[in-house]
Amino acid sequence: ITDLADDQTALEKALKLARRRHDVIVLHTYNNNVQLPKGVNMFYDSETGDFIRLSGRNKQAFAEYIKARNTMRQELCRRAGVEVIALEPDCNTALELMNFFKRRRSCRR
Repeated sequence: ITDLADDQTALEKALKLARRRHDVIVLHTYNNNVQLPKGVNMFYDSETGDFIRLSGRNKQAFAEYIKARNTMRQELCRRAGVEVIALEPDCNTALELMNFFKRRRSCRR
């Protein structure tokens, strides 16, 4: 279990190593409706070590930051050869997982 916020090189290496003996799938849960609190907010990006300053008015910059992080996670998993299942908070998780494994089974035949 990981939030994929560790050192990207070490994480990619660990995923590749785990994949040698195990079937590794990343379940990415996310919420596209995250709202910034009012006022100025400081966020610490543990992956880069940077502090990010955003105001509640700057929803576009926050959305772009989240999108960039998600793209980075997707790319990391692709390089490591790990499949990703994206799950929104209000989805039917069991149904999403069943559909994923059905698609996967039909692709491997």
